[in-house]
Amino acid sequence: MPGRGEQDESAPRIGKSRSEAVARRIREQLAGRRISASTVARQIGMTQTAISRRLVGRTDMTIDEIEAICRAAGISFEYAVLGRGEPDGPESVRHQGLEPRTR
Repeated sequence: MPGRGEQDESAPRIGKSRSEAVARRIREQLAGRRISASTVARQIGMTQTAISRRLVGRTDMTIDEIEAICRAAGISFEYAVLGRGEPDGPESVRHQGLEPRTR
């Protein structure tokens, strides 16, 4: 049994792995839609550095941040958080300027 302030090494790391999975799903969806992280950051009032830290997993995202990113990019919140359902969220919530780039 671990002492005070120590982690049980046999316990699953649910929190971190879930956070990493959410960040990975959002990164993949942004890339697939050809939407840059800096564009989303501007739309939701976050700095490019802050969103980058969240998308690479250095900083855990709050529920509000996940929701804002999903709304801005048209990603399903359920898909981002749980990995279930369709990745496309309601088109009507995508902010102007976040349409996927065309070649």
